[in-house]
Amino acid sequence: MTTPGFYPSATVAVDEYASGRWYPINAGGISPSTSQGNGTLKAHPAVFRQHGTIAGLLAEWSTAGEAGSGLRLGVYANAGGLPGALLLDAGAASTADANTVQEWEAALVVEANTLYWFAAVVQGAATTQPGVYAVVTTPWILPTTAGATPPTQGFGPRISLVHADTVAAELPAVFTATGSSGSMPRIQFKLA
Repeated sequence: MTTPGFYPSATVAVDEYASGRWYPINAGGISPSTSQGNGTLKAHPAVFRQHGTIAGLLAEWSTAGEAGSGLRLGVYANAGGLPGALLLDAGAASTADANTVQEWEAALVVEANTLYWFAAVVQGAATTQPGVYAVVTTPWILPTTAGATPPTQGFGPRISLVHADTVAAELPAVFTATGSSGSMPRIQFKLA
């Protein structure tokens, strides 16, 4: 499947997901990161090969953020090769404790051979961000910018697309991509 705007450089989806097992949304390398950006909403694509229902999302962090900090996850529909309308806001979990593996309950029907954009944002961490495990390499090739204008910086890895505005509460109804990032909190999913 080819969608305008990005191209998979390797197959990251498996042919069939087993119910109740956790799968990462990509096959990239990971590293703890305290520089995801407070309020910076990022999205990364994943193609589902089968129809099903996402029953849970998962993320983890090694070091705690400041009191009141959190990580919010969600899923956006594909819109011409970019994240579009919000399908799921799974809510925020506190990141005030270290060494945490956090599961979010979800109920999102996904269609076979369809692209979805998984999103994450660190919130309430103006001073100390949590050490969220982040994807730092990926087999996906994302656009260097959201528009047709050439990038003003080097052509480093583009792991995720970044939303235009700071997100301090609920996820926006529509993702407006204005740039890209070299990392993304790692998200895993399981099917019902």
